[in-house]
Amino acid sequence: MKLECNAVVPDLGCDYVASGDTVDAVHDDMMAHGGQVHSDLMDGMSEAEMARAGQEMSERIKELVRANN
Repeated sequence: MKLECNAVVPDLGCDYVASGDTVDAVHDDMMAHGGQVHSDLMDGMSEAEMARAGQEMSERIKELVRANN
């Protein structure tokens, strides 16, 4: 299973591809990538906003993996 970073956030222009044998493995790979490479997207957010954004991103990633694999 695979998921392109551009599918998650198209405007970033990132060519990273997360992969794994399960939805959870691809999700974890993509979340780790986002935290390492795109953490600046959270700059200026409150703790509550970061938690909500993280939850929304997590759900979006899982939906995209299921829909595209």
